[in-house]
Amino acid sequence: MKTALSLLALAATAAAQEKAINVNFNACSGGSSGGAAAASAPNKEQVAPGCNVKKLVRYVEADFPPYDDLDEATQTMKGLVVELFDQMCSATDALADVKCYEVRDSWGKIWTKDHYPGEGLVEGRYDFALAFVNSLRAQSLAYSHHLFDRLKSHFVALASTRPETEMFPDMGENETIGLICGWGENQAVQQQFSKATFPPCAIDSAAQFKMLEDGTASVIWVGEAEWLTVVDDEMYTTVGPKQDLLEQAGDHHVDAIAFMFAKDNECALEKVNKALEEVMASSWWTTFCGDENPLLTCKGM
Repeated sequence: MKTALSLLALAATAAAQEKAINVNFNACSGGSSGGAAAASAPNKEQVAPGCNVKKLVRYVEADFPPYDDLDEATQTMKGLVVELFDQMCSATDALADVKCYEVRDSWGKIWTKDHYPGEGLVEGRYDFALAFVNSLRAQSLAYSHHLFDRLKSHFVALASTRPETEMFPDMGENETIGLICGWGENQAVQQQFSKATFPPCAIDSAAQFKMLEDGTASVIWVGEAEWLTVVDDEMYTTVGPKQDLLEQAGDHHVDAIAFMFAKDNECALEKVNKALEEVMASSWWTTFCGDENPLLTCKGM
């Protein structure tokens, strides 16, 4: 089975595309004829006539644990979806003749702050990206088969700064909320807590927690994976509101996590969906979604 390798030879191309971004490439060399994990492929239909997908480029965000994250020691990507994409590219018939790549870039290349598809998807630099499924994005982008129910989000503060019984103000009055750049700059949070202050976003999880330590933020908004790393740490405490903010109704309601494509990239979407169907029918998916990753609630099972 292939593993993710750093493609230094491609760095010059990426630098020409976006000089200001530290781009990290992982390659998943396709070409597998399938193995035990893909033995139960449910659908052998060919993609639509005229489709000739030989390469798939997946955008990855370096700070979206547990799905996509950067291994600081090796400067390569790691995470649950890195593992999933490796499996799709190495052990499915659908991608047997496809070369697979993962490229790290800024989230604005996928979805802009003005809530429009980014140039990375629109111009075809990337075929797809992992994203929350919501109705606003679905108006202009297409989604693959859903992968997982999303993990919940939490507000975390330093325990020394507030008692556990302290109520969180309904509109965020007198709070300074630290968000992580990219997925964490969520409009639902900023709209609900319209009287809070939002300092510039943190570039990664470590920088976000540092916002608490240096007083830049009174609370930070983190995903389930980061929250679990500190939930038993007496230094931190979980604070108000009890509801999960990403369950807000309306345009930003989130009900799953999936791969997101430009609507005119139908061939790539078809290829990816067929690979997902194979993986989701395999014993690998059962194991992956079971004891290996108990936090996940996987789709297709």
